[in-house]
Amino acid sequence: MNKMGGVVFMMIGLAVIAVAYFDVMGSGGSTGDMLVGGWPPLRTGVLSVGAVVAIFGCYSLVKKPAKKK
Repeated sequence: MNKMGGVVFMMIGLAVIAVAYFDVMGSGGSTGDMLVGGWPPLRTGVLSVGAVVAIFGCYSLVKKPAKKK
């Protein structure tokens, strides 16, 4: 994957994290102090998926290309 693909994956991951954090899906469970421990499983799962996708995108940005023989 090239650098542009890494940027795209990172931005998609960050967008999914924002969707979970601001509760766009309306799953409820948000408290006044936004404690993650009180969130429903769906919201926590979406946050986790966003984190994994963002980390994959960041890894794609920093990994060195394979050497050609």
